Amino acid sequence: MKIIKHNKNALKNKAALTSIISNTILIILKIIAGIISGSISIISEAIHSCTDLLASFIAFYAVKQSSKPADEEHPFGHGKYEYIASFLESLLIIVAGILIAKHAVVKLYLHTNTNINSDIGLIVMIISILVNYFVSRYMYKIAKLTNSPAILADSSHLDADIFSSIAVIFGLIMVKVTHNAVFDFVIAVIVSILIILKGISIFKTAQENLLDSALEKNQVEKIKKIIEKFPQVSIKTLKTRKNGIYKDIILILLIDGNMSVNQAHCICDNIEKLIDKKLKNTDISIHMEPNS
Repeated sequence: MKIIKHNKNALKNKAALTSIISNTILIILKIIAGIISGSISIISEAIHSCTDLLASFIAFYAVKQSSKPADEEHPFGHGKYEYIASFLESLLIIVAGILIAKHAVVKLYLHTNTNINSDIGLIVMIISILVNYFVSRYMYKIAKLTNSPAILADSSHLDADIFSSIAVIFGLIMVKVTHNAVFDFVIAVIVSILIILKGISIFKTAQENLLDSALEKNQVEKIKKIIEKFPQVSIKTLKTRKNGIYKDIILILLIDGNMSVNQAHCICDNIEKLIDKKLKNTDISIHMEPNS
């Protein structure tokens, strides 16, 4: 079990580090392209990538902390670090979206940056899409394999980058065809709206998990079906919550009062093993009461 956890932590660290490296490279390319081309939409993409880079650092720190074992001060482990990271990342995304929209509207109102060289911008945006696509798919795969909300949030940022980059490409093509820079400003505003909506989505998910939301209904049903396999017991209380990559499950089961302690303990062990095999990464607490 420890070997498996160690491998998962190593995968999460590697994924977070990959995101940091790719975002750093793309930021440099976008800033250079934005300055040379004079495109506000490319600059907005560079700002977006800066928030992604900061989010990647947060995710990297979070997965490091969440992998620590439980201790006296944190008896339930450190899994909440990943949800806190997701929460902070969502705020960063929303703030970045607002700043980009404000900057684009001001530029549009003042009619600045009307001469735009879209060629270099198109090349950089295509490179950005390709890099983000492959890194995002890799991170999504690792997030699902390790049940990491922080890595999943980071993957979502890159997905948002892909769609916003496509929008920027469309705007640059329109500028090239029509020789009208207004499309560049409009696309920058659209990009900001996409960023804000993505941030709100991640914010809601992180908020729910920080408030100890229960496991998904299908997971709770799996627990109930497993217990139904044991006719000697019935459920009195079933409580669940998400705790980072782990699933906390508290069960109060009613059992025949004439059953021996050894028999009852054996049933509990079997239930725990079956639940963990089905759901993975579980922390189960079972209390038995006599069925009167």
